[in-house]
Amino acid sequence: MHKFLYTVFFTSLSVMAWAQPTINNSIFPQAGDVLPISTAFDTTIVVTATSPLSQTWDFRQLNSDAYREDIVDAASNGLNFADFPNSEIIQPLISGFGGTAYVDVSATNVVTLGGGLEILGFSLVAPFNDPKTLQTAPLNLATNQNDAFDISLGVNIDSVPFLRQLIDSLAGSQLPGGISPDSLRLRQVGRRNMYCDAHGVAVMYDGNYTVLRQKVSETTANQLEARIPSPFGGGGFWFDITSFVSAALPIPLTDTVNYYDFLANNYRQPICRLNMSNDFRKVESVEFKGENYTAVARNGKPAPSVDVFPNPAQTVINLDFKQNEVNNYRATISTLNGALVRSFENLNASLNPLNVSGLINGAYILNVYDDKNQKIKTQLVKIIPE
Repeated sequence: MHKFLYTVFFTSLSVMAWAQPTINNSIFPQAGDVLPISTAFDTTIVVTATSPLSQTWDFRQLNSDAYREDIVDAASNGLNFADFPNSEIIQPLISGFGGTAYVDVSATNVVTLGGGLEILGFSLVAPFNDPKTLQTAPLNLATNQNDAFDISLGVNIDSVPFLRQLIDSLAGSQLPGGISPDSLRLRQVGRRNMYCDAHGVAVMYDGNYTVLRQKVSETTANQLEARIPSPFGGGGFWFDITSFVSAALPIPLTDTVNYYDFLANNYRQPICRLNMSNDFRKVESVEFKGENYTAVARNGKPAPSVDVFPNPAQTVINLDFKQNEVNNYRATISTLNGALVRSFENLNASLNPLNVSGLINGAYILNVYDDKNQKIKTQLVKIIPE
């Protein structure tokens, strides 16, 4: 009898282990990926507890309140690619500042190598002193990745016109001995934890997905530092001037991002992401793959559908709103690095021609917004001048 019970016990454990999925590197982003993402402001989602037992999460009620298509761009298109030749893709660098991060995608890791940023009118480029790991593979239940990261983007003050006068006026009187600094740097330090705490099936509007749930928490701290030269020679020392310049130059001092990702093999985006409050107790919004307009949305009005053509374009891109229930759409065209090149307001007709003449040959990002400033479409467009 004891032998039978032991057999049943260990058989149950083996079945449980077999049911736990292993997520491989098929989830890693690649240049050229277009990721369809919907946002739902549904705070009724219940977050289940951490458990080794298989769970089922029913997300069929999620309806698209906003929709976008995120484009993963090749690192070779970045302005500072020569500084990071081993990178494959680019992503945003520092929350609150923007910039371009250069990311290496290997067989086992997605790691940010460094990046470039413009601040106060000058360009900063630097590698991470301690690289930032965005994802690892393979992932199994209880995989736990703790990562510290650190980047310092610096510049000699005299290499930028008027920068010395600006810093002296904002923080000069607060520096030790009133000495004017010789260098300036923006530093970000942070920590990222990724823990696979549950597994099971995510039930979506378009089917069921075998998933691992990954709990992610990232905390960052930003500060602006000036280097004070030593009167005795040597390297001097760095002095935090963030508090002195923050009134004139708003700088986000700290940032915490918490979310749960539901990951499935062969999908380079989470099947579903629960964006959480800082204490991980409240779902603030939900992102999920694709579009789901199965119910009435936006205050009882159907969500608009937008067709973009021609693409590539020479002088005009047309926006065709299939359901023109909302007036005063607007659209923007930006470079792949985020620089705005055209803006179009008060688009009220069902068919709206956007003048793109004068833009140089290349790829751009078109964003379309409704009257509540919600992004309803993002699309990569190519301009081929006549």
